[in-house]
Amino acid sequence: MTSVSKNNGIVKVASVLAMLLLLAGCGKQDLYAPPGAPVEIVGRLPMPSQSFGVAAFGDYAFVGGGQAGLHTVDISDPTNPVLLATVGTNKTAEYTRCVRTFFNNQLQDFALTMEESEGFLAIEVTDPMNPVNTGFNTQSYWGYRFAVDRSADATEPYRVFVAEGYAGIRVAEVIADNSGGHTQGILSSSLGIAKGLDIVDNWVYVADDEMGLSVMDFSEASYDPSQGYPVVANADSPGWAEDVAIEGDYAFVADGWEGFTVFRIDAGETPVLVTNLDLSGYCQNIEVRDHLVGLASRNGGTHFLDVTDPAAPILLGTIVTSDAADLAFGEDGLVLVIDRDEGLVVLGGRGAFTDHTPPSPIMSLEAEGVNTTAMYLSWYATGDDYMMRPATSIEVRRSATPIEDETAWADATPVDAAIVPEAPGEAMALQVDDLDVGAVYHFAAKVTDDAGNVSALSNSASDTTLSGLVLMNGQVDVQIGTVDDTYTYEVIYLFPEAPAVAKVFIDDDTEGEDMTLDTAYDGFGDRYIHATTLSQGGDHTYYFYFEATGSDPYRLPVDDGTTFEGPGVGAVAFMMGSPDTEVGRDADETLHRVAFAAGLLVSPHEVTQAEWEAQGFTNNSVHVGDDLPVQNVSWLEAVQYCNELTANDDDVTTAAYDISGDIVTPVAGADGWRLPTEAEWEYACRAGTATAYYDGDITFLNCIGDDVLDGIGWYCANAGTAAHEVGGKTANADGLYDMSGNVREWCWDWYGEYPEELELDPRGPDSGTRRVVRGGSWYVTSQDCRSAAREGYYPDSTDDTIGLRVVRTVDVD
Repeated sequence: MTSVSKNNGIVKVASVLAMLLLLAGCGKQDLYAPPGAPVEIVGRLPMPSQSFGVAAFGDYAFVGGGQAGLHTVDISDPTNPVLLATVGTNKTAEYTRCVRTFFNNQLQDFALTMEESEGFLAIEVTDPMNPVNTGFNTQSYWGYRFAVDRSADATEPYRVFVAEGYAGIRVAEVIADNSGGHTQGILSSSLGIAKGLDIVDNWVYVADDEMGLSVMDFSEASYDPSQGYPVVANADSPGWAEDVAIEGDYAFVADGWEGFTVFRIDAGETPVLVTNLDLSGYCQNIEVRDHLVGLASRNGGTHFLDVTDPAAPILLGTIVTSDAADLAFGEDGLVLVIDRDEGLVVLGGRGAFTDHTPPSPIMSLEAEGVNTTAMYLSWYATGDDYMMRPATSIEVRRSATPIEDETAWADATPVDAAIVPEAPGEAMALQVDDLDVGAVYHFAAKVTDDAGNVSALSNSASDTTLSGLVLMNGQVDVQIGTVDDTYTYEVIYLFPEAPAVAKVFIDDDTEGEDMTLDTAYDGFGDRYIHATTLSQGGDHTYYFYFEATGSDPYRLPVDDGTTFEGPGVGAVAFMMGSPDTEVGRDADETLHRVAFAAGLLVSPHEVTQAEWEAQGFTNNSVHVGDDLPVQNVSWLEAVQYCNELTANDDDVTTAAYDISGDIVTPVAGADGWRLPTEAEWEYACRAGTATAYYDGDITFLNCIGDDVLDGIGWYCANAGTAAHEVGGKTANADGLYDMSGNVREWCWDWYGEYPEELELDPRGPDSGTRRVVRGGSWYVTSQDCRSAAREGYYPDSTDDTIGLRVVRTVDVD
């Protein structure tokens, strides 16, 4: 093939006919059949506008759609990509790449898209269905492409290097929430027209158009306030360098009409031209991974090359489209090509790329001494590949001295060698037992992925185990239900030995009531002490007094009692939430006392689809069957069902809800069917138990398979991919089925924080944005099926994991 060459800036046309063929797209692919490409077209999606850039990000593609803005596309099924949404941008969305951050312990995803003179613009795509233009952008003379330089720690600011044509390179530092942060905005001149770039450490390699490949030093020491960062080396290429990608010791250049050029690089040394391969069309965008190069070529298609030997690249094949503008490699091996006119082209068949990226380090580790022999650790899960997916394991180590480097880590004692991580961003906790009394302990952690890559060291966290006699959580356990108004006063003490004296003093009592050890709750180094006495209804003052060998006498300060005045005969009380020591608990499960003044009748199973349809409601369930729980039910539909069920039940008289549009008001004294309050739901689920499940304690997290939960509920380890018929697992002591799994169940309450004091008939916050769902589901992990586990969902949302169970108020005999 006759080529167009360059000499001293003068373009020489060796053949007018050859140039015409190139401009018409009649390059090599028209002269002979190309070899087979390593990928094939598996899916296509025409775009609603001419498109110029594409980013691969998990199950999504983000497309720079020119004047139309940024398009988000679901590629979870590569054969059937689906356009989800389009968000307007300031000018023309073109070259696009994505970043995941972890700001204030919340995952946030951003698509950065180049907008010519507007610089790059940050679009929040945490919810791909609802992309949000943050308005944060950097000024640009004329932006072409950019490179993102980020730490494995997603909480840290990241740098964006922008190729701005004649103006050179701009570097911006962005804080993790992309709200504007602080940007250096430093512009440094390159030698030519900066079109594309890549970065290794602080060396930036610039595709500098006619000047070839330039090397710039962006280290702090090299910065000159008057000149910016310097160009330290340059090497010309045969063509017009449009883009560059680095792998190992080589820079691979999309070299315009001259195809593909390879340079050997060594930090700030002058790049050495190794080879050039003539390819069809005008090569303008390049990606490299696992020795596979992809080149998007205008009028030439998308070329794929094997660069295992960079000096002898092999053309593997070409996927021909009309006007390939950009491409992106996905972690799972997919290749996304954006064609200006044909839209998104999804290529597959290669298999996943090799994972060389270590998981993000844990930087949120905290330690707290919870008793004399135990420490409670908490942190937020990071993840693999810049927190895109869960890692495989977490190792925690402890030491008497800070663990702040690899030497200290090697000398530290392993606590747990294989903790299974939660999804990135989820809260995690671990209790470390068998520690010394009153001792300082330091902890650190490392994360490992399924490829064996290990994260950097976490922060070092420390605290001291408790010593001496410590009393905590002194409170009144209101046992409503006896005519004599019997109250139990309880307190937790933390001490290896039982106290010689343990008393509670109530009001003006000078003798005190003896307290007794409750061995049923003796665990984790805690000792629960109870004293039962008769009191009149109303408010009381009380304090606890302990004496123990080896410790001074201890008196817990006087508290105002929180007993109820005139409790109803026959009502019940229980502890709602979970103790700090419960494995898998979340921070929103504060343990507190709840009492009820009336009785409750609870349906033994979740509302089935047959029951739902019998009341005249449309069945929108995903998993269909008469005896399967109904799903895809909004909160408003759930309360409407309760009223309809009441209207058709001769045993009840008054509907529980007054419904006007989407405004729902509870009717006082109603005996009709209704949703349980969150407190009623947990009381019904526990059936008198205090363990993680109503049948015992949790033993395994996530989807490994929990011996206790397997017998009572459907969840991710045993349910497959669907809900199951109600009543298929063991009921609790009150005959209620599927309280732990199958589908989550709507409750009345707005989601909010629990109080710490005792409550009578709680109904949750007065207002909110999300309603509570309870009970876990076929889709979730074991810890999400615990009796105390809770979640908030928007009331107008529907999901194939959410249904309902009905209850009604009854008189207590």
